Amino acid sequence: MPALFAAILILLGVATGLVREANDVTAVLLLSEPLPAVLGICVVHLCFVSGRWLQGLCAAVGTTFFLLFSRVGPTLPMDWAPSAAAPGWVGSVETCAGRVSLPSAWILAQWNGANDAPALRSLADIADVIVLVDPTVNPDAALETAGGELRGVPGGALVWARAGFALCGEADAWPVGEHSALVFAAPGADIAVPLLVSSLPLFGAALETEVGAIADVARGVGDSAMVVAADVGFPSSFVRTDAALYAADLRAARLPPNAPAAIGPLPLLTLRSVNRVWASSRWAVRGQRAPGGTALSAPMIVRFDYQVP
Repeated sequence: MPALFAAILILLGVATGLVREANDVTAVLLLSEPLPAVLGICVVHLCFVSGRWLQGLCAAVGTTFFLLFSRVGPTLPMDWAPSAAAPGWVGSVETCAGRVSLPSAWILAQWNGANDAPALRSLADIADVIVLVDPTVNPDAALETAGGELRGVPGGALVWARAGFALCGEADAWPVGEHSALVFAAPGADIAVPLLVSSLPLFGAALETEVGAIADVARGVGDSAMVVAADVGFPSSFVRTDAALYAADLRAARLPPNAPAAIGPLPLLTLRSVNRVWASSRWAVRGQRAPGGTALSAPMIVRFDYQVP
């Protein structure tokens, strides 16, 4: 029995490391970190305290291998290729992206559940573009003195840009998948950034489909210095998602955690970043938590510096 328990833990670790978020079971195991490690350590402790040395040793071996395989795994598995076709408007947007002038540097702020009007106004003093998800204050009133332009985009988010949004033909926003949209956000006069705003599903087929749609658009628009600003519920260990976007020249930015981790209503023991950024290799990206927010979410400030290709 102890050997069987250890074998099950090892197999779960191998499966989690290889399959990652492509399967619902292994996705839940990744989401629940570090609970599996805590449970394994507790089992080892109880076995040793009660004098069951063999069971404790097997549990220790199984827990160690589970953590090793689930955390190491493949770094960039490239077998998850997006399958959806790029939308028909991609060609015209690619032309517009080639004409816009990019800023040498700009600052993006992201905030989920923004419910503090003074903090929102202070973000507008710092950032050139703000992405809001589910604000509980009136952003129009909070940002009125900051000027700029605020609008909702397909997918449910609100985007504020200091100098408004650039047009491409007669449109200034394009839906991507079910939960995302592309805009040309203007941090200043005569400059714009192709910004794809998304609220990504937690895991499973819906996540794979949405990420595939984003990657297809990024490929279709081409070498455009695109930035993806997403509201997510999953941890950075979902590397298959990063791999699909990496193949479209969108690198995952390293951002600090800004909210408690949870699975639905169940809180976990760690912090997690509920805001993620993937950016073209043309950008050098640095992120930090901003003052303000609540116990459930702090604003994220991300600075982009243009790198000459």
